[in-house]
Amino acid sequence: MGLGMIVIRRISTGIFNHLPVRVSEWIMAYASISMGVALLKQPDMFTTSVSFEMLESWADEGTWAALVLLCGVLRLAALVVNGTFEGFRFSPHLRAGASVAGAMFWSQYCLGFLMAAAFSGGAWSGPSVYSTLLLLELANIYRAWVDIGKGRDR
Repeated sequence: MGLGMIVIRRISTGIFNHLPVRVSEWIMAYASISMGVALLKQPDMFTTSVSFEMLESWADEGTWAALVLLCGVLRLAALVVNGTFEGFRFSPHLRAGASVAGAMFWSQYCLGFLMAAAFSGGAWSGPSVYSTLLLLELANIYRAWVDIGKGRDR
């Protein structure tokens, strides 16, 4: 077996071994990357509905896409490190940082939809969905901090 296959096997084994306890973090990686791709593929997305009014006033689709893609890449990197290098004691810190970055993004995205719904006649479905993603990120932050505490206690 070549070195490349050994590395790929170690990474995939580590990821699959941790997948059940990290499933919400993987879901958020998907949400971030898919939202980034959607914003890049539809550069006029914000003109399709008044619900995007506040987001558009803060930044264009490309800027939002870059921010959320950065969150997704940070998350993927943290999850790969977490699953592959079990002895690396800062892996929960990386996961917590990725979750904080995600929470910052989703909180602003949700706030934009909330303000558009409250003041501009935007749809209330946006704040409902994006606040759910924010709550999931807050749960991820909590779990990562618990893991940090467990590591410190060892």
